Amino acid sequence: MRKLTVGLMVGVAALVAGSSAIAGLRVIESVSVNTATRFASGSLASARAAADSVQFIGCGATWRTDGTVNGSCFAKTAAGVSGSCTFSDTNLAHALGAVSGDTRLQFRWDATNKCTSISLEDASYWAPKQP
Repeated sequence: MRKLTVGLMVGVAALVAGSSAIAGLRVIESVSVNTATRFASGSLASARAAADSVQFIGCGATWRTDGTVNGSCFAKTAAGVSGSCTFSDTNLAHALGAVSGDTRLQFRWDATNKCTSISLEDASYWAPKQP
């Protein structure tokens, strides 16, 4: 019985030690812009940590005391393809409150360069931002 207990303890210790070397899934997504479908996507953290000094993605807005808002979303790929859109819709502006440095951002725009949607995702598998 003692051999079984010692063997079980050694086996559990090996599993615990081995599990500390296993990291969770990490996805690195470069910024992509499709001007034909008017769609941009990318991880803020991945764009910041990219080896190139070209790509970026983000959104920003200005709120006024009269209740109006003006904002924009913008992206540029490592190859220099860019896309952007503007909005004055308060529903789209509310989404910006959920953006963090580790957010995956997607946005779409119409033929007049007005933003039609903003999608955000924060998940453990998106690689965290690097300095």
